[in-house]
Amino acid sequence: MKRGWSVSGLGFVLGVLSLLWGQSVGIGTANPHPRAILHLESTTQGFLPPRLSQAERDAIPVAARPEGLVIYNTTTKCLEYWNGTQWISTCASTAPCQSPSPPTASSNSPVCAGQTIYLLASNVPGATYAWSGPNGFYSTAQNPTIPNATTAHAGTYCVRVNVAGCWSDPVCVNVTVSSTTPVVSKAQFPGTQRNFLSGFLLGSSIYVIQGVQAPGCCIPVSGSYAYNITTDSWSSITDPPGSPKGLRGAFELGNYGYIVGGTPTWSNEAYRYDPITDSWQAIANYPVGVSDLSSRGAVGVGRYGYVLGGKNNSAGCFRNEIRRYNPLTDSWSTAGYLEGNATSLGRAQMFVFEIGGQIYYGAGGRWDCAPGMGFNTAYRFNPSTGTTAPIANTPFSGGVSAYCSLGGYGYVWNVWSGELWRYDPTANQWSKVCINLPAPPDIMLPYNGRIYFINTSHSDPTLRRVYEWEP
Repeated sequence: MKRGWSVSGLGFVLGVLSLLWGQSVGIGTANPHPRAILHLESTTQGFLPPRLSQAERDAIPVAARPEGLVIYNTTTKCLEYWNGTQWISTCASTAPCQSPSPPTASSNSPVCAGQTIYLLASNVPGATYAWSGPNGFYSTAQNPTIPNATTAHAGTYCVRVNVAGCWSDPVCVNVTVSSTTPVVSKAQFPGTQRNFLSGFLLGSSIYVIQGVQAPGCCIPVSGSYAYNITTDSWSSITDPPGSPKGLRGAFELGNYGYIVGGTPTWSNEAYRYDPITDSWQAIANYPVGVSDLSSRGAVGVGRYGYVLGGKNNSAGCFRNEIRRYNPLTDSWSTAGYLEGNATSLGRAQMFVFEIGGQIYYGAGGRWDCAPGMGFNTAYRFNPSTGTTAPIANTPFSGGVSAYCSLGGYGYVWNVWSGELWRYDPTANQWSKVCINLPAPPDIMLPYNGRIYFINTSHSDPTLRRVYEWEP
């Protein structure tokens, strides 16, 4: 057959090939090999495949790359072929390949729909990376991202590394993408912008007390309010005595709400609120000045109130006591210690909730005065025996802005990750909860099978409101 085919000549060859389907075709030879569909022979010419730069090569969609596709990479000056997963270069050493150790793969799974998937691979010196996954996903980035994830992006993602032309075995990570459940927007908060307020639930009303200016800390603001869940309406209530404060502890016992401590003076004041008379009464001072108790930092269990940890400005700065308030004797006593250890350094801004008469607490951290920063450890305290036992570590660390328990589960909103997590005490397990909450909560409390999130700190006043969610 004639050598030196032009484009039109190549078309003729393809036509001949279609006529001779199933027969060998030779160019430069009259005796093509019977096992070759196309046999090329020449002593003066070579076979010239398509020449693409690496950018042009990578622009070919993964789904459009047939296995066995051959190109010449003008960037690397190498002949390459697609093996169905990655490009294989013929520039690799002819010596036996020493496969590099695979990287460690991880992700931020579980992910809520609309969030970004982060795929993470550990650093391998001198390596190039190849990720593959659902829907034809392919990336050569070490740590690729997939924004605005949907449930269609769920599945297994695998990564390999290439070092000196040799590929590692793949390592894979499974990514879960969960649909979000809706919340119901309720009445707008009537007060000024603030954070680090405290709150308690009495009857069908949620009471929110003062706080500090937002953004920032720690200039206190006046103004306390009651949200009536039944009527979806706010009303002003009397502020506690003394100067305004934020970062107080708060709990409820019977028909009364209690607040303890507060910043900016690390107060040891404590008060009881009567919703019938809209009045406050001083109770026994807390044994030390304390603040940084997050939105509650305390809980009522049975006949007693419990305040956990916190921060003060005396030596040590962070408290490790679990203190109990007895309303019958109007007195405080030490019921136990954080981590079950009287020598623990303490922590502040933890979650604290009660399930089945047990107190669950954890996360939070230490700042300013002692090392530690954010923690992910958590514990269960038995008020009857004064004993503490560790529970599963939280998937998040650091301070929490709001938390409560409902239906035998604990719910925690983590400030640092901006996510809602649920704790199952039976399985001793944490799981992410996907809800379309427009603004993070400063207070969350349960009522009648629902959780009410209250935001008071958002810069947009239309988002400073109550949101209702039914698990």
